[in-house]
Amino acid sequence: MATTQDTFIDGIEKETGLSIDEIRRTPLDDLRSLFERKNGKRMEFVKSFPLIERGSVLGDCVISHAEVEDDFDKALTALRK
Repeated sequence: MATTQDTFIDGIEKETGLSIDEIRRTPLDDLRSLFERKNGKRMEFVKSFPLIERGSVLGDCVISHAEVEDDFDKALTALRK
């Protein structure tokens, strides 16, 4: 029986046409360029933050591939609980 993570990964691979390992090894800027060419439109990466009392925490910096992978792994771990 496939786990939620397996189903999620299969969906990503089918939608992108790339294996999950290819996606993990490829820098975000290279993926962005690939998908912009493939889809014919500009792509933006957005990191959302929760509202905190009087305002919000702004995410105005670019994050590294490793940080994205770490956030993604944390999200998948949370799904398994």
